[in-house]
Amino acid sequence: MNKDVQILYSKHKNISVMMKKIIHMVVVILFTMPLLIHAQTVTIQDALNQSPGSVSLNIVMSGFSSNGGAVSLLIEYDSDLLEYTGYTSPSLVPFIMNPNYLGNPVFKINWSNPSGENLNATFLTLNFTYNGGFSNTLTFIEDQCEIADVNGNTFTGIVYVDGTITPDLSNPDGTATLGDVTAIAGGDAIIPLTITDNGGFNGVAASTTLRIAYDTDRLIYTGILDNSLGFTAGEEDGVITLVYSGATALVFPLNDPLIKLNFDYLGGGIAEVNFVSGSIVTDTDETILVTLFENGQVDANVPSGSGTLSIERKTADPGLVEVEITALGLSGTPAGVLEMKIAYDDENLDYNGFSSVSFPGGWTSSQTPGYLTFSLTNPSGFTIADGEVLTLEFEYFGDLANISFEPGTLLKDTDSDPIPVGLNDGWITSAIYVNTKVYLQGPWNGTNMNTMLLNNSLIPLTQPYNVAPWNYAGIESVGAVPADVVDWVLVELRTGLSAATTVARRAAFVLADGTITDLDGASPLAFGNALLPGNYYIVIKHRNHLAIISAVAQPLSGASVEYDFTDDAINTYGTNGIATLSISGGGSAFGMLAADANADNTVFVQDLGAYAAQRFSNGYLNADFNMDGTVFVQDLGLYAINRFFNSQVPF
Repeated sequence: MNKDVQILYSKHKNISVMMKKIIHMVVVILFTMPLLIHAQTVTIQDALNQSPGSVSLNIVMSGFSSNGGAVSLLIEYDSDLLEYTGYTSPSLVPFIMNPNYLGNPVFKINWSNPSGENLNATFLTLNFTYNGGFSNTLTFIEDQCEIADVNGNTFTGIVYVDGTITPDLSNPDGTATLGDVTAIAGGDAIIPLTITDNGGFNGVAASTTLRIAYDTDRLIYTGILDNSLGFTAGEEDGVITLVYSGATALVFPLNDPLIKLNFDYLGGGIAEVNFVSGSIVTDTDETILVTLFENGQVDANVPSGSGTLSIERKTADPGLVEVEITALGLSGTPAGVLEMKIAYDDENLDYNGFSSVSFPGGWTSSQTPGYLTFSLTNPSGFTIADGEVLTLEFEYFGDLANISFEPGTLLKDTDSDPIPVGLNDGWITSAIYVNTKVYLQGPWNGTNMNTMLLNNSLIPLTQPYNVAPWNYAGIESVGAVPADVVDWVLVELRTGLSAATTVARRAAFVLADGTITDLDGASPLAFGNALLPGNYYIVIKHRNHLAIISAVAQPLSGASVEYDFTDDAINTYGTNGIATLSISGGGSAFGMLAADANADNTVFVQDLGAYAAQRFSNGYLNADFNMDGTVFVQDLGLYAINRFFNSQVPF
């Protein structure tokens, strides 16, 4: 046994065997911790805030034994940004270096020493010429890296730490800038390119290479315009290369813009146009100058008042589902071409075909998995009325299934000029369910809630929240109130705490045991207005009890778990706005405070006035706080104990 462990045990002779076992475990952890901390690592050290020119990156090893026998490393890097110039190493044994392994910008580094060597040091230094302007992370291809000792035993559990090189752009010599523009889908997008002097270009900059990547899904490159400096231009695989080489240095200011890049914009949202590595500016001695590169983009131009095309958002059960594509605000616009490119979730949807009431015989269409194309063309022109344009038919398997317009969706007039149109994507989703439980203080009887209103046939068949202050226009109604119902409640879902974030409301029933149900009195409450599964705050309102809201947003979906307001005060936001209810036989539950007759979220003198006005009356009355069908002294008692309380729900 380690001497330190023996000393520790000797100081605790009289403790129990169990305690000795605990101490032994702690000691083992303490003495093995250094081995855990000092894992075997291979690290490419960062080179931050670098200027263009020579740069070196060290590969450092630690935690290995002193008999290292063989090392094989594969490292990805950006060969447009870093030009490999060689390596240095303290080892006397040479390396086999291939900076372009299998034709890719990947280093393959092999080293071996049958005599063994201590690897715990700077193993290798890679030397480059750095073009500047951009960052790059040199990344280990870990599953193809291997390190072994002289006996051929491979080290396992090695931690590989990638290294990053970044430019110093605190004081650039000049700036190259791509502009931000808007365009109509199907029309031209012309992006200006400017080069400005920040104090180091004028009379110095001579040669320029600019490499510009663009979004090939949303843009088609068609050439350059206003080429005053005389750049040569080429394009390959979504990258435009502009090259200028002059006999003398440039004199600033140059024409603004210096050049324009011309694209066909296919729509579908923002299309980025970015400088990429390999972009450099040099002086007459081919020394690289520090250049700041500022990127541009194309965004959709949809002026206010433009028409829209929308894919329906709907809630559905698994099975056959129809999804409408509708137009709004395009009436009176003479169109010549309508192209729609539509992507759909082919894991949750099978496409079965389409129909069109508005244009029953005019469409041409094609399909690939997850992608649909529709085209409507008439050189003589056609009009698009508000309403259904085309209906898609799917077999729906459940969950969230997105259906979206893709780049290439466009509208043109009879002269092939683009017409701006807004695009709204759609989806199909299963209903989300609110499975929750709440008590009302008024009818609480120590075990559950009384159903006196139901017993006396006083609960209305239509939801009662269609009046102020709720003004809920829902059409919930039943032919007969289900068994065990206490009353109607109004349930809200919010994405945040404030009322402004309310996204859905539904009237529902609350049963004697506190369960809130749909209109059948048994099922969890379904929200079928195409709400996406997500996190929502649950608000419960009642016509004469103070409203409550869940303490935190709850994950709601087609299989929501129960949220119980009754078993702990902390489940309700603002715990001083709820009632503590005594349970027969001992214990407490929690519920909504009674006596808010005018539903202004406060129990105050106006509620006493409502009680006075309805005293001794029978029926479905807001001053009937205990909900027994009669306004009497028990209701006054509830007002007295709850006077001055406020709802804690943010409004």
